[in-house]
Amino acid sequence: RYPGGENPSKLIDGTLGKYLNFGKANAGFIVTPAKGVSLVQGFEITTANDWAERDPASWVLYGTNDDIASVDNSDGLGENWVLIDSGDLSLPGERDTLGSLVAVDNSAFFKSYKMLFPTLKNADATNSMQIAEIQFYGVPDATTVCLLGLGGLALMRRRFSR
Repeated sequence: RYPGGENPSKLIDGTLGKYLNFGKANAGFIVTPAKGVSLVQGFEITTANDWAERDPASWVLYGTNDDIASVDNSDGLGENWVLIDSGDLSLPGERDTLGSLVAVDNSAFFKSYKMLFPTLKNADATNSMQIAEIQFYGVPDATTVCLLGLGGLALMRRRFSR
């Protein structure tokens, strides 16, 4: 549930354009690296341009080796997902700002990943969840990914760092 100009492809476009999801808590996305299985061991989130109340306050990361069957704007339950790791987020209050590196306790390779944001900084004071960018670490370089946001579908070029 996102506005057309604030879709999940904004998460990996290298700009400060944001992904906004009116699903609020438990909003998220699915990412599929095109070069086969991959290993995610960390990530960084850049805050969006407005309303810190919309920032995620926690995260959950899942992996699957199934082909993605979930459709755009679905609950993302069309696959068999394995819980990888989860934790709290402490994103900066400043807008358009890179947050701290978050380590992911993961030693398994997966074809696709699903990230959900179960809680927001202040869900009672907002109507949506938002972030500007996400960078995953541990995924092969020069990967083409397919993003199926539990809110959007897009094909994007993205460089991932190790």
